[in-house]
Amino acid sequence: MSSSNPTIYSPLAEDKQFIRLIEILPSNSPIISCKLKTFNLSYQCPPYIALSYTWGPRDPTVKINLNGEELFIRENLSLALEIIREKQKPTVTPFEKTRREAGGLGGITASLELLGVYGPKRRLIRSSLTSKPEDTTTPTKKVEDEDVDDYDNFAVVKKPSPTDSTTWRYFWIDAICIDQSNVLERNHQVKLMSLIYSHATSVLSWLGADIDDSDILLRHMRNTANLPTQILVRQLGPQKLEDAVSALAIREYWERVWIVQEIMLGTNVTLMCGQVCCPLQQVEEFFVAIRQGFSSKDCFLSDAIYDIVHTPAWQIIRNRINWKALKYEERSLYQVLGWWKNQECEDPRDKVFGLLALLPDAVTQDLMPDYRKSAAQVRDDVMKHLKGEVGVPQAAWGYHVSKMVDIMISVSERLGVPFEGMRQHFELVFSRPGS
Repeated sequence: MSSSNPTIYSPLAEDKQFIRLIEILPSNSPIISCKLKTFNLSYQCPPYIALSYTWGPRDPTVKINLNGEELFIRENLSLALEIIREKQKPTVTPFEKTRREAGGLGGITASLELLGVYGPKRRLIRSSLTSKPEDTTTPTKKVEDEDVDDYDNFAVVKKPSPTDSTTWRYFWIDAICIDQSNVLERNHQVKLMSLIYSHATSVLSWLGADIDDSDILLRHMRNTANLPTQILVRQLGPQKLEDAVSALAIREYWERVWIVQEIMLGTNVTLMCGQVCCPLQQVEEFFVAIRQGFSSKDCFLSDAIYDIVHTPAWQIIRNRINWKALKYEERSLYQVLGWWKNQECEDPRDKVFGLLALLPDAVTQDLMPDYRKSAAQVRDDVMKHLKGEVGVPQAAWGYHVSKMVDIMISVSERLGVPFEGMRQHFELVFSRPGS
């Protein structure tokens, strides 16, 4: 969790779909600097990338500058911001470098590009003479429509491409864009998660530093997507490939509960390991090829490679494929709690809250994220909701009860609120439909 500074965040109106986005400013300073801006998600919100990542340990923390104020974030996010800032730097040709050093038009153009005001395929919408003055509202004033940054006041933002990091401008990052010290705001923003990730132009999944050859594996997946897997094996070597696959598949990222909705709801999901990016679709295809079983004789792989089916990454990929095959109206809380029961998080309540965005609004009306509730209250809310889920034939109710009881025991244990005799209690609760 970021260490909040009350001078940074103005309260957001709870009846509006306001979100904050950041820009990572170009700099060679070891301290990351960002601009934080507020937009209405449903009206003139610029294209943005949603970052998916694991928070990691509370310590150590790293200082960044946000709108000129200090904010402390966790180390894993800091490393992601450093990599993103480096990848955003435009490639400069020798000719352009000469022009910039000469202080001619090239230098002026470069300066404007860095400010996001001018560049290829960009134009100014309004000049500085006609643009709105900088917002000078006090931090305690609630953000209303007139305070929200108007997308039209900025340069036309090029739609960010997952494969072209020089087009990355706006980002949504939960630890920075949400005032984590404000419980009401957290409730409000978590309720918007489905919209935030489904509206994002792309989702960038930060796996972490380039260790254990994971970056090499992603690079080969990206560059040899249309080639038979056997060729990839020969290029890397059997043992190196097996080790790299295993290291990638057991990374902590895959175990986090929040990444489920982030990669399920997101479009154009791209994995980033160190400096290397690869579309999730190509990773899925590679993992599925392994799961379906290509001949060990042909590929020179040992049977150990098939252990990938027991890794967190494969569980996510398999469930993602199955989830997409479900009709929207067929999705239920019972399913999400069962499919992703092994996902982890820091706050036990998020083992429920972190999955609600996957469900239709009609399903979750009686089960909204509320961090004012205790874990025991969340457990009871889940129980009441499951009891009310319909569509189970009377003949199958006995089997249904057994599964419901197992789910509730799992939920109670994961929320940290088990109690003596809970199996008998839940069997009684679910004994008859509608009772």
